[in-house]
Amino acid sequence: MARSWTAIAAVLLLVAPGIAWAGDIDGRPVRGVVEVFTSQGCSACGTSTGVLQFLAADRGIAAVAYHVDYWDYLGWRDRLATSRNTERQQAYGKLFDSGGLVTPQVVVNGRHAGEGWHRADIDRWLTVSPLPNKPPVPAPTLRRVDDRLLVSALDARPAANAAPLALILVTFAKDTRTRILDGENKDLTVSNHRAVVDWRAVGLLESGNELEVEIPIRLLSSGSVPLAGSLALLQAMPEGEGPGEIVAASVIDF
Repeated sequence: MARSWTAIAAVLLLVAPGIAWAGDIDGRPVRGVVEVFTSQGCSACGTSTGVLQFLAADRGIAAVAYHVDYWDYLGWRDRLATSRNTERQQAYGKLFDSGGLVTPQVVVNGRHAGEGWHRADIDRWLTVSPLPNKPPVPAPTLRRVDDRLLVSALDARPAANAAPLALILVTFAKDTRTRILDGENKDLTVSNHRAVVDWRAVGLLESGNELEVEIPIRLLSSGSVPLAGSLALLQAMPEGEGPGEIVAASVIDF
């Protein structure tokens, strides 16, 4: 079985000085990945923190919030929003043929999408389409060693049947509270839970191969928000349709 190291690992290690971390930490597989698209400027998104906290309390679920930037025009610039988060939601829109962008929106395991925070829908999707995390594509492994994050993934599917999978690393922040000074939520203080501060494809996993990546943790964020952890996804990428179903996933809490 072939093994590949992404070139990004060696380059990043040369440019990043160390951070003081205590001890090593291992990640864990999850049966469900809940991706929430939200905004500090959206009045209908106010319950996102409670829903995310409830989901994240289940150690078998990884729930993260992508703050999008298309609400900023109302006068409040979401401090957690990025254009790349908006691009990920747009890509899911093509997959699910959902038309225009809506917030809040929930995507479960890259297989189901819905508007709002309908817990019954989320629970049902997690039940009917859990991640198997077993051979031939087991869950990625995540391990924090000092100031570095080690990620590895294995794909033992027969080459004749298997399209490559993207190994995507999603890093999320600790809880924040923000006073909103303009827009729909003017004069409110909002809490935000597990906001995504960085997501990137760190490699392409082909059948019969093992992929290993090593990244300094400090390069996974601008440093303005303390990090809470990272989520590793093995995700299908249907040609012309953006992200597809998530095949396996693990999460690590820093």
